Amino acid sequence: MSPKRACSGGRFNHRAIVAIGATVTGLALPVTGLADHLILGSNPAAGGNAASVTHWACGLLFIVFATWHVVLNWKAYRRHIAEVSGGLLISPKGAVRPPQ
Repeated sequence: MSPKRACSGGRFNHRAIVAIGATVTGLALPVTGLADHLILGSNPAAGGNAASVTHWACGLLFIVFATWHVVLNWKAYRRHIAEVSGGLLISPKGAVRPPQ
């Protein structure tokens, strides 16, 4: 017997990668920010450049993963906003607008 695959149909699970990437970079941002602050506060020549570059890289990756997350889940976001706003902000697809 072969073990079950984590993704269906042999396809790569983009949602899982995006969720893990956003979580890891989101958790790394405060850690690298604190390290950057402590290293630069004590001695800029002690490797502050590496800490700053790491913090910036984590920030940029977080923005990429967060944007990718919104793109992958746009249909669910749209449906949720339509339900919460009562169709004022975004009209749900297939819904009949009330007469005005």
